[in-house]
Amino acid sequence: MTDVADLRARLTERLPGLEIRSVTEMLNGWDSVVLDVNDELIARFPKRDEVLVQLEKELPLLAELDRRLPGRVPAPTRVGAPTDPDRFLTYSKLHGVALSPELASGSHGPALADQIGELLTVVHGIDTAMVVGFGIPEASAGDWRAQYVELYERISDGVLPTLDPAERASIEQTWRTFLDDPANFAFTPTLVHGDLACEHILCDAGQGTVTGVIDWGDARLGDPAFDFVGLYAECGWDFTRAVAAAYGGEPGATWEQRVAFYTFVIPFIGLLAGAELGDEGILAEARDGLAALLAERA
Repeated sequence: MTDVADLRARLTERLPGLEIRSVTEMLNGWDSVVLDVNDELIARFPKRDEVLVQLEKELPLLAELDRRLPGRVPAPTRVGAPTDPDRFLTYSKLHGVALSPELASGSHGPALADQIGELLTVVHGIDTAMVVGFGIPEASAGDWRAQYVELYERISDGVLPTLDPAERASIEQTWRTFLDDPANFAFTPTLVHGDLACEHILCDAGQGTVTGVIDWGDARLGDPAFDFVGLYAECGWDFTRAVAAAYGGEPGATWEQRVAFYTFVIPFIGLLAGAELGDEGILAEARDGLAALLAERA
């Protein structure tokens, strides 16, 4: 059930003391529908069973993140029992505007870069044994490589045959070069946000402060460089390097080439996900991304 009216009815049923004055659909994504209630409360409704499982892992993780970054991450409450198939999350809305290239290149850009670098230092510094204790799978750099080998195999079967020979050869070379270089997998895995697009970094544009980081549903153990991908893809290298300069972790000597590779992979993931979900919107965006990628490499 993803209709806003139906979800509003579920809110009324489960939270009878809540006076609902307005409901706005913020997101109807791959995994969840997210509603803004009264500009005060966020309600997140998972779409599939596997997302419900991830939800249970998020609760203790977000509680720990809120302890370390008070007021800057969602602090959710589960509505419903842990086994309730209709359970969902609510949390107080974090206010701000999404980070943008304009903000990144503006007068507050250096301050925002410093704050994002400091925030990532905190996130990546959380003890991985604690994270595993929350139910997030343990992962080594070898495991991280293995997932990209598997992804390459899926792309080789489902995407590359649709390209002309020259395009296919160029893309195959990029994949093989990355996967065959041990330096790209010499990092120490950390907790990563996993989807740190600019839309998930909220800012006070007037004060030049980061007010929150949202959408932690893809948090996992992995390459710390992965959390710089959205910054690079949307705000460019200058801002990304400024964030890295304020970062207190150890991204590794090849962090820039890893960021560039993960950015290169984005449209391929979209093509596979769109086909799997039967979502024409995702497919169209991924096709546009692939066309732009091929044009750059022409």
